[in-house]
Amino acid sequence: LREQVVAALLDELALVLAVAALAAALLALVGPRWYLLLPAAALLGFLLLLLVKGVEAQLRRPVVGIEALVGRVARVVEVRGGELVVALEGELWRARCARPGCELAPGAAVRVVGYEGLTLLVEPGDGGRGAA
Repeated sequence: LREQVVAALLDELALVLAVAALAAALLALVGPRWYLLLPAAALLGFLLLLLVKGVEAQLRRPVVGIEALVGRVARVVEVRGGELVVALEGELWRARCARPGCELAPGAAVRVVGYEGLTLLVEPGDGGRGAA
């Protein structure tokens, strides 16, 4: 994830620098007309704002989709062989234990550590947090 954020940051920085270079070239063409500096500075400031907001969006934790469930605490509702049914965020999900050989009973608290397709991967324990 950090590599993706750094790549996005470098892409946006390159865009800002390209626009700044273009603005400087335009200023050189039109001569010493200082009133052109204000729009160029405003454009550069706007692009820097876009850069900052873009990086913030990349670093933010997902709030929708199955990716947002990783790290949350669920309760085991039912055990069906090696598969579990867990209650999380008011919904029932299929799950299985991420550790081989773990035994979970209905009512046990589990933490979501990942997913495969639409099946949650869970580990026992809630780390001191309340369950869903």
